[in-house]
Amino acid sequence: MQGAPPPPPPLQTRFEIVNTVYNDPFFWSVFKGVIGFGVGVVVARSVSEEWATVV
Repeated sequence: MQGAPPPPPPLQTRFEIVNTVYNDPFFWSVFKGVIGFGVGVVVARSVSEEWATVV
C-alpha cells in the first residue's frame, strides 16, 4: 500500500521569498495592498505639490 508522494523539496533560490509570497494568497493580498498604498501616497504627494505650485 502506497501513500501520497512526498512533497517537492523547498526552492533554494534567490527568489524563494518572492515565490513564497506569490503562491500564498494571504501574503500576496497583503503585498498588493502595501504596494497600492505606497503608490497612492506617492501620487497624492506629487499631485499635492503640483497644485501648490499652481496656486
